[in-house]
Parts: sequence; C-alpha cells; structure tokens
Amino acid sequence: MDDDLNNKLNLHAAGATVRHTSAFNHLETYRNDFELSKEFIDQWVLPLYMNIRNIHDRSWV
Repeated sequence: MDDDLNNKLNLHAAGATVRHTSAFNHLETYRNDFELSKEFIDQWVLPLYMNIRNIHDRSWV
C-alpha cells in the first residue's frame, strides 16, 4: 500500500472523515534558509511585534 493511501486510512480511522482543501492551496510559499541575526531581530522584529497592539503610536507602521 502506498504512503498516501496509508496516511488517508490512518486519518479516517482517527475520525477525519471530511478533509477540506484550503482556498490558498495554490499559493507558493517561501522559507528562509538562514537564521536571522540578533542585530536584525533587535532592530526590526522586536520593535514591530512588541508595539503592534499599541494603536495610538503608529510609528512602527
């Protein structure tokens, strides 16, 4: 039995009787093949995500 059919049978046995295809299934996804540096995270990532809920200070936008 091939792996795909075996996987489908295992999912069905676990209760997954209906499987829906995502509306975004056709979109291409990208993945970084490198680690972000600490400097990059400190300069760009932290300021954005630490202030994203502060709707009064829009400087991060």
